[in-house]
Parts: sequence; structure tokens; C-alpha cells
Amino acid sequence: YKHTGFRRLLFFYNLSHALDAFIGAVEEGRGSRLRASRAELSRGLTYLGVEAVRLGLADEVGSLQRAIEEAARRAGLASYEVVELLPRGHSGVRGYYSWGNLTLDKLEELHPPPALYYIYLGAEGIVRSHVRRPSINVTRAGGRVLVDLSHGNMISWWDLDTLIAELAQLNVTVGFVDEWGRLEEELANATCLIVASPTEPYREGERRRIRDFVEEGGLLLLLFDPSFEYIGQRGLAAYVTAPINTLAMEFGVYFAKGFLYSEEEFYGIYRNIYVKDFVNHSLFEGINSVVMFTAAPVKSRWEAAWAPNGTYSSAAEKPGRYAVMAIGEWGNGTVLAIGDVTFLKEPYCHVADNYRFIANLAALIASASRRPLNISAVSIGQVEEPQIPVGTVKTYVERVDGEERLVRWVKVSESEVRVERPEGVTHYYYDEEGGLVGWEADGLRCTYEKPLPKPPYPLTRGEVWRYSTSYVLTREEEEEFEGELEGVERVEDFEVIKALDGKSYFCARVAVRVTDKVCLGGLNLTTIVEGRYWVSSEVGTVKQELTYTYYDGGIRVITRSLLLKSVTRGG
Repeated sequence: YKHTGFRRLLFFYNLSHALDAFIGAVEEGRGSRLRASRAELSRGLTYLGVEAVRLGLADEVGSLQRAIEEAARRAGLASYEVVELLPRGHSGVRGYYSWGNLTLDKLEELHPPPALYYIYLGAEGIVRSHVRRPSINVTRAGGRVLVDLSHGNMISWWDLDTLIAELAQLNVTVGFVDEWGRLEEELANATCLIVASPTEPYREGERRRIRDFVEEGGLLLLLFDPSFEYIGQRGLAAYVTAPINTLAMEFGVYFAKGFLYSEEEFYGIYRNIYVKDFVNHSLFEGINSVVMFTAAPVKSRWEAAWAPNGTYSSAAEKPGRYAVMAIGEWGNGTVLAIGDVTFLKEPYCHVADNYRFIANLAALIASASRRPLNISAVSIGQVEEPQIPVGTVKTYVERVDGEERLVRWVKVSESEVRVERPEGVTHYYYDEEGGLVGWEADGLRCTYEKPLPKPPYPLTRGEVWRYSTSYVLTREEEEEFEGELEGVERVEDFEVIKALDGKSYFCARVAVRVTDKVCLGGLNLTTIVEGRYWVSSEVGTVKQELTYTYYDGGIRVITRSLLLKSVTRGG
């Protein structure tokens, strides 16, 4: 056990024994005064004073002086002197040292022998080390897998070693790529892309390239692990799940905050959960249970594997049936999302049916093959302006940060459109030329100084239009705020988009970027909207994929996508 210094699979049981010893010490020390259950104590939470008193973990709430007086009373001291062992403001820490600047002399000074040190090298250390990463080059007959390292990904060959070994037996080669430009080039000959624990967000152009790769038949494997070794300081600074979700949400997947744990059935310790509920898919053939070691919840309409009902989320702190995997088809390709990395590597892969799962995963990757989307051979080189009669109702399925809901679009008149969402209704108003003059929603009214123009129909490939205007935002007929908006849109190409009702529409794919700046009572808010929408001459907007980035002293990102579900024409 030279790498770790102990048997890693026994480590969880040792932790469990230590936890039991801690609980036993608390129960013995507090005795009959203790009102907290063992399950409560096992969580190791931090309590406010009044809560600790309620649970019997403390006797009363008081000041330092009150504690000194009580200690003196119990000791039977009539007079005493209080001595501070360390001056106030002195933390007792003699400086910060890392393994990079520690010496043996310094270790002996800090902790005179005999002393034992456990040196841990996490994924980031392995990625940044000078260890040569193996590339298994046997033959490309079975496919080519690329592992992205260009986004500060906290993953290495060490973590994927077992999977790589299985892929090698299926004649699948694996390569780790740490530059996006080279990764983009190599995607042309790849069949699978692995994106694991990134610490940097994916930009719009990068997301589009990966989306094209999947639509053409590629397999995208998204891996995330909430353990610190797969997050690091960079991941914490990037809000942990935010980087991978910039890509995952493009495909209707969202990795939720926190980790899952069980107080009833677990492997060694509560955060190692059993997964026994699976959809009918070749990925889970021959599998009865999988053990995951600190897993993140995965939210998607394609959820595929669940922890038992009664499992807890550390973020939600409530029991439920949480998914840990999702798998779905996207275009001609497949997207697979998994909320754990640890269970893929040794020795954890030998627990329960974990290794069988890895073998099935390797087979799924080996079966991936690239093939272009079957776009209808339509010779049309333009999209005419939609002629939508008054009374038309369109229903869309919208996904916001992985959550799905219905949106209803109604053409009320030639000058008004009403959009109904679960959180409220928005009215849009147009002039005779079809320009947007303003909108109203939830006590807010926006009036543009210059109408935002409609697209310059007929739309042709390469067409570009720009616009800018100032506006006034009125809240509940009292406060007024001034803002500025500018945007640019471009027709990239034409595509046939299949709606959720099974109908296909020839569409112009339009890239859009809008910058909106407004001052709200001293708060400067900048919103950048970028993405694409697909518009047809038959029904107007068929599909939409937009990312909203809000800058208000911090950064907040929301991804919205729309896909047409049904159309009822008016008139």
C-alpha cells in the first residue's frame, strides 16, 4: 500500500469506528442530559448555543466570564486568578507550510519524532505532475476517446485507469488533450468525449462544437464528483458545479449541489451509498447494485439510476429518491451523466457490481459511431417571414437549469403576444412594422425608445443585423429606471428541426448576442444573452437555446432552452 499507506476500502470502516467512538464519548459524557439521537450525533453538525442546550449537548448559554465562574464554583475555589496561556490575537499557528516548502528539519521542529505523516496526492497533483500519461495505441477500429483537460479538469489517467484497460481490450484508444484548439481538431476523428470535473466554464462556441459532435453520433460522458479532490480551490472559486453545468445544461442535465448519504444502508460510512434502481438499458445489464463514494445528485428528464428512497442530500437535508445517473439520446448521439468518479477506479471498482458497470460502459463507448444527421435535402436557401394568424397558440417545453416546464405562446392580436410561464405572464407589444416596442410583466413595464426590429426576412445564410436602443423600466407605476440595450444577430445556416410532436421544420439557425445594462436604484446590472434560435416560415420559432449571464457584483448564469411541442393555428 505504498500509494496510500493503508487499505483504502477499510478506511471507510475505520472512519465509521471513529464516528461510533465519538458518539459513544458524547453519550457517556452527557448521560441522561442528552436528548439528541445517535443519527443526529452522527451528522457532526455545528449548533448555535440555544440549539445545543435543547439537544442536551450543553447545559446553558453564557459568557466567558460566566463559564469561568462556574468552573471555579465546581472546583470549590473562593479566590482564583485567570491566566491566559496565549496572548489575545495569537492564533498559535507558526506559519503555513505546504509539501512544496516543507523539509525534514521543519517537520521534526513542528512534531518531534516519533511522528507519522500521510502524504496525499490528489487528481490535481497528478494532472500537474510530470508523469507521462499513457496513450493506448493498438488500432482505431474500435473508436477513439478524448478526455478533456483544457478546462482545468480535475481528472487524470489514474482515475480512468480501469476504464482505459477495458477500452483497450475493445480496440478503443484514449487520449488526454489539454488544449481546446487541439481537442476541437481531434473531435473530427473521435467517437467519445469525456468531460470530467472541470473548474472553468465552457464558452458558447465550445458548447456548440460539442453539441455538433453529439448530434453527429458521438458519445458524451459527463463525470462530476463533489469530493474536494475533484473540485480543488479552483472549483470552489468557480461555485463547484457551475463549470460542468455550463455544458451539461445544453443537454438537459444538471448536477445538483451537495452529496448524497444514507443513514440506513451504506458501505462503510454514510456517504458511500448503494444504487439498486436502474432503467432498462444495456449499461445496467447484469447489475444488481452499484456503490458510489460521495455522489452528486443528477437532475434530468433522462434519469436512469437512483439511490433508494430515504437517501439524503447534504444540500437539501431531506430524504428522497435521488438520481445519480442520466442517459439519453441527442440527435444521433448519446449523453451519459454520472455523479461520481471514485467508483470507477481501483480499489473501489471491485465493490458490488461496479466493475460490471465499467465493462458495460466500455462496451457502450466502443459501440459509438459517428454519422451525419439526416437533414432533409431541401434546396431552399432562405426562410420567408412567418404568417401566423391571430388566435394561434403554441406550446413549448422549456428547460431552465435542468428543470422542465411548459410555456404557452398566444397571438392575442397583430400588435400583442402573450407568453405564459409558471412564474407569471408577459405581454409583448409590436408596431405596424413588427418591431418590438415594449413589454409588461409582474408590475414591470419596459418601453423602448426605438423599437427592436424584426429579422430582415427573407433570411439568407450569412445575413447580419444589429440594433441598439435606450429604454425606460417602470416598476408599479412609481419608480423609473433607465437602461441601454444592443444586440447583433446572424444567420449561421439552415437546419431541419424535429419538434416534440414529430413534425419537422426547415429553419434558419440564428446566432444572437444581446447586452442589456440598467441601473436599479444604485445597483448596476449587466445582462448578456447569447445563444441561438431556430425560426421557420411555417410557425416562427421552433427551438431556442440561450444562456443568460448576470453581472451585479457577482456572476450568475441561467440556461434556457425551448422546443416546440404543439401548434393550434387561429383564424
